[in-house]
Formats: sequence, structure tokens, C-alpha cells
Amino acid sequence: MNCNQVENNILFYIDKELSNEMTLSFELHIAECQHCALLYQHVNASMQVIASENPQADDYYFYARLKQRMENKQLYESTYNYLSKKVLKPVAVFCLIAIGIFTGINIGNQYISPNAVHTAEQTRTSQLNAYSEETYIAEINNEKIESLFTSNQ
Repeated sequence: MNCNQVENNILFYIDKELSNEMTLSFELHIAECQHCALLYQHVNASMQVIASENPQADDYYFYARLKQRMENKQLYESTYNYLSKKVLKPVAVFCLIAIGIFTGINIGNQYISPNAVHTAEQTRTSQLNAYSEETYIAEINNEKIESLFTSNQ
């Protein structure tokens, strides 16, 4: 047996699954090859550590608890999907529309349209004209401009 064959068959030798001829060949090679003997010692020690650890006892209710958790999660997800699709989304859309309308009204009230400005200007001008006709400025329209430059002495 060569080193590659020993490396490939170490676990089978430890588990005693090799034939009698292979076992003798394996033992002869380990006795002669120091590298393979050291490898065998390390693997054998590792296997003994693994075997010495206590395996955990099977949890008989693991599957039942796992199944229950999965069902609870499905129930939670279906409830969440129902709430999000049937209740939360329409409420959110309604709130966004209401906020949009309210904001649009407030922005629209801050600015006066050009027609409204023109109408306000006309109203102010007509009020000033009415006031001026009632007071002393109305007399200026009756005088000629030339009379201001000539003096009547």
C-alpha cells in the first residue's frame, strides 16, 4: 500500500471496515512510514474525541414546535397582509389625498391671481378718482396749464 491509499483508507481502518489483506497492508505501511503513522495518530485521536462527546438526546417535540411556529408565522403574515392591503393602504391613500388638497388650498390662498390683482388695482383707482372728485384736486381739471405759468398781477 502507498501513502495515498493509506490516506484514503484511514477512516475505514479506524471503523474496521477493511478486509484482512487491506488491514495487514495498512498496518505494515504505518509501521514503515512515519508520516502516515503520524497522520493515523492524529485522525484516530480526533475520532476518539468526537466519539467521547455525549450526543444530544433527540427532542421528540421539535417537529411539533417547528410546525406550530410555521403555522403561527403564516397566520401572522396573513393577518398582516390583510391589514396592510385592506385597511392601511386605503387609509394612507386617503390621508395623502387630504394632505394634498389642504396644501393646495393653502398655497393657492397665499398668491392672488393676476386677474384679482388687476381688479383690485381698478377698484383702488376708482376709489381714488371718486375721492379726488370730491375734494380740491377736482378743481385742477378746470384750470388750464398755461395759467400756472402766467402771472395775473
